[in-house]
Amino acid sequence: MRIVYHLLNESSHALSYGCLFSIQVYWSSIFILPCATIRKLESILASFLWKGASLSSTGSKVSWSSICYPLQEGGLAIKSLKKWNQAATLKQIWRLFEEKQSIWATWIHTIHLRQRSFWHIKIPSNPSWSWRKILQSREWCKSWFIPCIGDGTSTSLWLDYWLPDGKRLIDMFSMRTLTSTGLPWTTRVSDIIHGDHWHFPCTVHELQSIWNSITFYPNPNRKDKYVWTGQPSGHLGSQFGNITDGKSEDVKAAVRTTNPLHPHSGSWAERVRVTDTSTRCSLDPIPRQECGARLRIPAELLSESVDKWIRCMVGFSLGFTMNYHTVNTIATRAWKRYGLEDVMTTAGGFMIFRFNTVDDMQGVLEKGPWMFGGKAIILQQWHPHLVLDKNKINKLPVWIRLHGLPFPLWSKSGLSLSVSMVGRPLSCDEQTFNSTRLDFARVCVEIDAALPLIHEFEIETPLSAEPILIKVKYEWKPS
Repeated sequence: MRIVYHLLNESSHALSYGCLFSIQVYWSSIFILPCATIRKLESILASFLWKGASLSSTGSKVSWSSICYPLQEGGLAIKSLKKWNQAATLKQIWRLFEEKQSIWATWIHTIHLRQRSFWHIKIPSNPSWSWRKILQSREWCKSWFIPCIGDGTSTSLWLDYWLPDGKRLIDMFSMRTLTSTGLPWTTRVSDIIHGDHWHFPCTVHELQSIWNSITFYPNPNRKDKYVWTGQPSGHLGSQFGNITDGKSEDVKAAVRTTNPLHPHSGSWAERVRVTDTSTRCSLDPIPRQECGARLRIPAELLSESVDKWIRCMVGFSLGFTMNYHTVNTIATRAWKRYGLEDVMTTAGGFMIFRFNTVDDMQGVLEKGPWMFGGKAIILQQWHPHLVLDKNKINKLPVWIRLHGLPFPLWSKSGLSLSVSMVGRPLSCDEQTFNSTRLDFARVCVEIDAALPLIHEFEIETPLSAEPILIKVKYEWKPS
């Protein structure tokens, strides 16, 4: 292939993506390329984009389809060959309607159409590749080409989209109903024009509403013409140069869909582009501190961003770490419905999950313990004194169950007092707080990993002559 030839015979710095793209421009502009050819071409272009002339098939940073969107939709404004090929094919259809003096258009009208409607003829059993692909494109491009009636001699009455709102009669009524007007299926719009007025057949009552909807008048002094609905001028020819360089928004809209961004993600192009003072966030111009001085954080600075982080819970796992993609996929699937807003990871293996509200975050904590990839993760609410260093963590939040708790202790104060026999009380689940499940009290407690775990303790109460034994069961405990 010529593209590969140029890569092998030119130095990589002398080539650009635009040079390689232009090699296939001619063939793409005259007929729709086979899907296998487009995939091969895009594979070569993607390899050149990421690896240069080496054409390595590995190392792509992001999928090809993702970068073939405009910058404002998260891509790099690189043209998709398939969509560009389809847009270029629109020019062939335009030539068929408005440039009938060309040799190609004359040949198509004489050999293939033969006074028949382009929009209604069937695909022949053995057509050329180019003609088949043009006919197959009619469904997605029909709304972009609307006949503007002049003398009506070149527009089919029943089979062309000449009615208001781009409709045609054959789609709304059966051929039997239409021909009951006494007009054959080959009838032209000119057959119902007398002078500069309409002369509609009124013998079929079902068609009366259609005739009433036609508010424009014919113009017998000029020929019918097609209007390109994507331009106010109605003419596609002057805009074709923009089609081929990818700047015509109306043509691109005819062949592609938009790519709405997640409100918090930003575009991929935004994350990798080079910024200047007009696009980056400037910091406060504070003078340099004295050499050797120790930075002290002001009290007001500690509370400045607390609203952003108080909605976060911090998690980590013992003995293994997971990459961001895995963490984000699992967390989004499990907690998106609970108000998960963002997922972050640190180089030290910590995972930070921000929720819409503190209540959303607390609800997820209460439903713990949670397992990621079959491994337990330790979760706790963020607080200003939290240190993200596993080597310095000796206190862990765990969920425990207290069995045999007497009724006077089923209150906030009583639960806090009971849990203090095991560690520092943190929270309890809703059923425990409302005393709707009395088999056990389920509470979250902060334990000191350096101290032995408490599995039972006794309670002295005036209600019993003997001490009451409370059993402690851990839903998860460090090994």
